[in-house]
Amino acid sequence: MRVITDNSSINDSGYNIATIGYFDGIHLGHKKILNELVGQAQKRNGKSILITFWPHPRNILNPNTSVELLLSNDDKHLFLKNIGIDYLYIIEFTKEFSKISAHSFIQNYIIEKLNISKLIIGYNHSFGHKREGNFNFLQKNIEKYNFEIQEIKKKEIDNKLKISLAKIFYLLEQYYLSKNLKIKVLLVGIKMEFI
Repeated sequence: MRVITDNSSINDSGYNIATIGYFDGIHLGHKKILNELVGQAQKRNGKSILITFWPHPRNILNPNTSVELLLSNDDKHLFLKNIGIDYLYIIEFTKEFSKISAHSFIQNYIIEKLNISKLIIGYNHSFGHKREGNFNFLQKNIEKYNFEIQEIKKKEIDNKLKISLAKIFYLLEQYYLSKNLKIKVLLVGIKMEFI
């Protein structure tokens, strides 16, 4: 996996397929999106690109709060490498960047810097200033863009399973309160052991 920053471009004219998100914890919803991304890239002999941000957007937008992360950057990068991501494209998240419109984000990053053929996003993902960009936004503007779009719908992940990092943190907190020796965190999809 190549890790590149937002002052770089991917000059691969082949089939580039991307998704966008912070992906902390890599829970089962994230895994569904990432497996779809990698699988489609491999079928087309293309490249899978995960577009992410650093620092965490909430740390910039709400500087008085601290965002707890489940994974260190090193652990996240190792997981993404093992799942088969070809490129990890890291955008520096700043106050100025937070004001970029959804259209400018698509034009400046997705099209000009990454030259993607397809964008996959989760059912609840949004991007751009005031979270104006989402799957509906992409559908309405698809004629302006020269790439395919795909939404991973909630039912494709698991309709009954409500996945969120808040829920995962709650379960971890309950673990510490109950002083169990082991806990399986179903929502993350990995076994976590504590001593």
